[in-house]
Amino acid sequence: MRLETRSHSHIEETEIIISEGCDSFKLPGNRFCSMEKSKELIAAHVDSNDMAIITCPDCGLIKKTSVSKFKNLKHKISTRCQCGRRFDLQLNFRSSYRKNVNLPGTFMVISPKSSHWCEMSVRDISRTGVGFKNMDSVIVKTGDTVRVKFNLDNSKKTLIEKKVVVKIIKDQYIGCEFKDLALEEKELGFYLFS
Repeated sequence: MRLETRSHSHIEETEIIISEGCDSFKLPGNRFCSMEKSKELIAAHVDSNDMAIITCPDCGLIKKTSVSKFKNLKHKISTRCQCGRRFDLQLNFRSSYRKNVNLPGTFMVISPKSSHWCEMSVRDISRTGVGFKNMDSVIVKTGDTVRVKFNLDNSKKTLIEKKVVVKIIKDQYIGCEFKDLALEEKELGFYLFS
C-alpha cells in the first residue's frame, strides 16, 4: 500500500493503492471497475489505533490501513483503488461509531422547563449520543437538557426515551450527548452494528 498526499482546497488528495496481500481480500462477485470517480462519499470508521477499513465501492476490495497522518487534518480525502476507481472517503475519527438514520420522534426541553413535546427527525445515533433535526423550530441552546423519545427501526421497534445534553447546534441540527443509557445500551449496540 502506498499513501501519497497532495493538498487541495477542500479535499485532502491521497492515493491509497489498495492491493492484495496478507491483510486484504476480495469479496465474492469480483468484477472490472470503471476508471471514473464515484460520486458518493464513502464513510470509514477509524478505530482507537487510527486504523480504517476502506472498501472500494466498485470492485469490493477491502484494505485495513493506518490513517493516523490525517487525524488532525482534513477528514475528507480522495482515494484510488488499484482497480483504478477513484472515490471520496470520509474518515470518522469519533470514539463511537455513528449510524446515519431517519427516524421520527419527539423532544422536550426540560432545563429550562418546557411543557410540550416537539417534533424531531433523528439523523444519526451512536452509543454516546444522538443528532436530530428540530422540526418545530423551538429555541434550544447549547447546554440545555432535553428529553428525546423515538423508536429504533429494528424488529423490536425499541423505544429510546432518554435525557440528553445539547452539545452542538447548527441551523436546525441539534447534536446531543446521552446523560444515561444503561438500560438501552445493549439494544442500541446491536442496532448500531446491524
